[in-house]
Amino acid sequence: QLLTEQEMHEYEKNILKMQVNEAFEEIMTLAKDNSPEFFTRFQEVYPKFSLKMLEVNPKFKVSELTFAAYIYLGFNTKEIAEYTFKAVKTIENNRYNLRKKLKLSPEKDLQIWIRNYIES
Repeated sequence: QLLTEQEMHEYEKNILKMQVNEAFEEIMTLAKDNSPEFFTRFQEVYPKFSLKMLEVNPKFKVSELTFAAYIYLGFNTKEIAEYTFKAVKTIENNRYNLRKKLKLSPEKDLQIWIRNYIES
């Protein structure tokens, strides 16, 4: 039996959702494993990310963009420290420096700001 146009549209939408979920899961795993492939794969899935971040500050280094990607994905300071094998204090300093480069006031939530900015 043939699918209606509406059913076909739903089917295509579900396939797309599954692909996005798979890509997201893959990125989360690469991040948690501190994989060297993490940031490359992240950029493939979120192509606007680096471009938009570099609009704010063209001097961002790859390491800073990678760190911002962790924040964008919702990892907290402790998790980032754990996955990247760094001290919590180091991650706190990275957060502070990132906020400075973004000219973000202390009362603004870094993750929410980055998400809103990238998705706008």
